[in-house]
Amino acid sequence: MTLSNISSIFFYFSVFALTFLFAFLHQKHQKKAFAVVSVLIPAIAIAMRFGVGTDSMAYSEMFDVVSEEPLEQAISRITAFSMEPTAIFLIRILDRFAFGHFAFYFAYSLLTFACLFFFAKKLDKNNAWIIFGALVLIMLPYCINGMRQ
Repeated sequence: MTLSNISSIFFYFSVFALTFLFAFLHQKHQKKAFAVVSVLIPAIAIAMRFGVGTDSMAYSEMFDVVSEEPLEQAISRITAFSMEPTAIFLIRILDRFAFGHFAFYFAYSLLTFACLFFFAKKLDKNNAWIIFGALVLIMLPYCINGMRQ
């Protein structure tokens, strides 16, 4: 999905604002649902833009190659460190259940932002919502597809 400059600014602002809001609500009320939503928001935003950026095309090509090759070849890629093991693992699982590129981008982005959320909580429990929101704020515009990060 390609956005104009004004639309992009609105899109990013909305993602940031909602992420901060739900992370704050989690901090304030200690409800896990708010934490889940605060992680889902940037992951969904990135998954919706899975065709944008250089990394996006590289991951799409990786998805096509790895999903069509025999399992033994995928395992040898992991052990030889020729590709990212997490990506290969996710591709094999998602392809097994007939999920495509969008599900792969969503799952990989979800994994990325969940790790950032737990990192923020580990770093400072009282200000985790600010740290997580800042990490999303810093990371999202520079990695529109959110994959490699």
